[in-house]
Amino acid sequence: MMRFHILPTIHDQARKVELSSANLNDAYLPFSVASEREAFFSYPHIDVAVYEGEISGFCAYDENEMSWLYVSPKRFRLGIGKALVHHALLNEPNIKNIEVLVATKLLSICTDLLAFRSLEF
Repeated sequence: MMRFHILPTIHDQARKVELSSANLNDAYLPFSVASEREAFFSYPHIDVAVYEGEISGFCAYDENEMSWLYVSPKRFRLGIGKALVHHALLNEPNIKNIEVLVATKLLSICTDLLAFRSLEF
């Protein structure tokens, strides 16, 4: 049986790494707050990645955008994020936006491997 209560832990740990790499530590919000503000549970697709029997990442998206994509830091560099993006694009081939911070490694995955382009604001 999968334990979905791990999603907040994965988000919180990975989000801290992500924000730290972009020098945005003050922007951190825990999953309990961010999921409410961004209506996480209203997304039609919330998918998880299982690695060695353990939920190791998750994503949330709709037909236009992937707004949530997090992988447990202890599972970084195993292709889990890329697999989640590929899976989402199979389910919703019209996804046009994946929002990532410029300073993260995910940006290079999205631009180099998946033919997305980087837009800086």
